[in-house]
Amino acid sequence: MLDTHDGTRSWTRFGDGVNDLTIAKLMATYLMAPRGAALVYYGQEIGMQNRDPQTLEEVQDVNGKRGWPNNKGRDGERTPMHWTAGQNAGFSTGAKTWLPIADGYKARNVATETTAPDSLLNYYKKLIQLRRQNASLRDGEFQSVEAGDDVVAWVSKSGAESAVVALNFSATPQTISIAAGKYGLKGVQATTLISNSSAAGTRVAIDKLTLGPYGAFIGAVK
Repeated sequence: MLDTHDGTRSWTRFGDGVNDLTIAKLMATYLMAPRGAALVYYGQEIGMQNRDPQTLEEVQDVNGKRGWPNNKGRDGERTPMHWTAGQNAGFSTGAKTWLPIADGYKARNVATETTAPDSLLNYYKKLIQLRRQNASLRDGEFQSVEAGDDVVAWVSKSGAESAVVALNFSATPQTISIAAGKYGLKGVQATTLISNSSAAGTRVAIDKLTLGPYGAFIGAVK
């Protein structure tokens, strides 16, 4: 779980103002790639950001009313879902919503992102489909890979299927080496299943795997 109704949204919390979409896809991969349940809070999949109250009069949450201004409450992560770029983000036809619409809704909404191939929403859809189809990700044996301070990497294996996952949590490119033999892999060539920086189907060498800034990679190794 990355986002909840009690904490600042991940787009706001982890974004740097420049690589926000890339970072959001990195975090999505970190959430969806490991075996086990993945919980997605509404709007996380389209990149909704916090819209914290600007004045005490705007606050609805009792915690915010009591703690203002040091604690602005939980209204910022509970604003209406962005369905469209229209009035009230398509959430309501009323003149005003109980909580204000968050910034960025004209670009980050379900209708707009559905038709944008590179959107965060479609990236989540691909990750979900991949979890359903790939046995090594869905229920495979987990083997952690030593990859340095900035990269989290592991190998998942289920029968004849093996997947390599590598995530760069830094703003600088990182190159890691995954020894195939150490993890019971037959070769060093991997076919990209999903990545936030390269196309699916791309062949890469896992013994010299380069990840761009905030790069995320999942590849199949036969």
